[in-house]
Amino acid sequence: MTQIRQAFAYRQDIDGLRALAVLAVLIFHAFPEIVPGGFCGVDVFFVISGFLIGRISLTELHQNGFNTCLFYEKRIRRLVPPLVCVLLAVFGGSALLMECGDLALTARHIAAGSLFSDNLVLLNEAGYFDTLSETKPLLHLWSLGVEEQFYILCPLLFLLFRKNQKTGCTVLLFLTALSFGANVFLSATHSDLVFYSPLTRLWEMGVGILLAFVMMVRPGSIPDVSLPGILFLATSFFGFNSRMHFPGYAALLPVLGAAMMIGSGENGLANRYILKISGLRLIGKISYSLYLWHWPLLVFSLILTNGQADAWVRTGDLLLAFLLATLTWRYVERPTRYGGSSRIKTRFIVMVLLLIAAASYGTWRAGGFCSLRPQAPSLITSLRAMENPYKFYGYPANLRVGVCHFVTEKEWWAHKCLDLRQHNLFLVGDSYAAALYPGLSNQRDLYYPDYGLTQLTDGNAPPFTKPSSGRSDIGLPLASVNAAHLAMIQRYQPDIVVLSWYVFGSNADSDPVETAHLMSGTVDDIFAVSPHSRIVIVGTFPRWQSFLKDQILRYYDTYHILPPPRMAYGLDELNVMFEKRFLATFHNSHAEYISSQAILCPDGQCLTRLSDRATDLTAVDFGHLSAPASRYLLSHIAPRVFTLP
Repeated sequence: MTQIRQAFAYRQDIDGLRALAVLAVLIFHAFPEIVPGGFCGVDVFFVISGFLIGRISLTELHQNGFNTCLFYEKRIRRLVPPLVCVLLAVFGGSALLMECGDLALTARHIAAGSLFSDNLVLLNEAGYFDTLSETKPLLHLWSLGVEEQFYILCPLLFLLFRKNQKTGCTVLLFLTALSFGANVFLSATHSDLVFYSPLTRLWEMGVGILLAFVMMVRPGSIPDVSLPGILFLATSFFGFNSRMHFPGYAALLPVLGAAMMIGSGENGLANRYILKISGLRLIGKISYSLYLWHWPLLVFSLILTNGQADAWVRTGDLLLAFLLATLTWRYVERPTRYGGSSRIKTRFIVMVLLLIAAASYGTWRAGGFCSLRPQAPSLITSLRAMENPYKFYGYPANLRVGVCHFVTEKEWWAHKCLDLRQHNLFLVGDSYAAALYPGLSNQRDLYYPDYGLTQLTDGNAPPFTKPSSGRSDIGLPLASVNAAHLAMIQRYQPDIVVLSWYVFGSNADSDPVETAHLMSGTVDDIFAVSPHSRIVIVGTFPRWQSFLKDQILRYYDTYHILPPPRMAYGLDELNVMFEKRFLATFHNSHAEYISSQAILCPDGQCLTRLSDRATDLTAVDFGHLSAPASRYLLSHIAPRVFTLP
């Protein structure tokens, strides 16, 4: 019994490990270029949660003191009170700062977060075009949902341990292996499901419980592996990035790193000299509240700064998060977790949470109470009520997502995306290139019916034949994607090849000079394999500081009139500067460059809409052309595009 008490006493190093995990997440969200793999901190939290729940429950089982009701009561008093504070703050902040459509969407997430199911709502919303994650103040609650859903299973699992330790351990091993296998098997084809589903995340917490079991039955049997453990974590935090397949096999690194550090005990070398630093331990104590507060603050700052929150603003957000987390820990977490009548506190906490869920659900169903807003022009009313622009504009269908865009090669052939006629045009690039398809198709059908129009596009896949790294949104290496496109051009020798891409995409190069060299190389490679093809580059497109609908609403709220059809308000000037420097560097006689900005933004004033109907905005988000804008642009440049070599 003494050994058990010693093995499972409070461990200062685990608070230090919590601190490393939460700091990685915070810095990743505020400054992703510093810690590009900071999202792995969540995986570390899962292992810690599994270990702590496992050691507490297994110890109680050993002492015949495990109680299912008490298990859930402790979880409620530990997790819910800080969550209630954040949910109320987000509800109030959203009501003040958001349009009613965005408020309705946020209210839906508040209701789901109250019921620990936001990961399932996010999974249902997820798709190639979902509302930008940076506009969802409760996006981070997905991990809390996964954890709470795992806790539903825990008492059943621990009761098996009570009946027979060997049976319990065997079942846990089986579930952990099954979960890990599903995570690996589905990661390439169902990335959203793998990321948000508790079934494909269970293994991470299962590793923590198994570690607790081993340390209980064989105390001191695990050697000091804290140094390689912290090396695993450092490699994950600084070596991973958001463009890679994750979780998948990659999640093994942070999970094993966390398990190795916990298994090494308090006196492990790295634990003793790094994790037990007093500053880290203090951060570890407030890590839960810190995690809850930081993301809503970053989102609200983006809204307040019109999508232009600089480093100072984001640093201020993190400092404010530390302050709020400390106050929450001192005046909410500790008082509700310890002392007083636990049963009365638990009932009150649950009642408040259910009231928040009911009020939020009502707000969502009421559409954010748009009807209570002052009378406004129909365009403004429609834009205010819009929850998800991508769904409103039917944008995946316009780009042929799942048909000829964002598909595997097998699906591409199965959907008969190769369109060959007397003359042929191949459209190559990323989603910005795919946004040209409605316009190209419209012009072809009206005036150039003898042209075949073949779409060779994939998400986040700029048409550079010599990319240094990166993967498309479907998870394929860019080198293989563009090599396959080049092979298609070589095989079918199209009359015209149209290239386009988003110049500030994560797989593009934001340096216009380097981009000019990359594009020139692409043109040379196409010319080498298909010398009779005419090569046309269409770019760059107007770029707004945030969604165009939000820029129009902001203009109306500021000046109380509709913005003019063409305006510079809310434009990102970097786009214009990029094109000027690109054209000054790009010199290749085998290609013709057509600037969309010359059509859409004469004199620096960019076209916002083709009429005062919400359906006729020119951009679906901050840059992707809407179908009407695509048709408008191509109606002006079609004679330059559909010209035989």
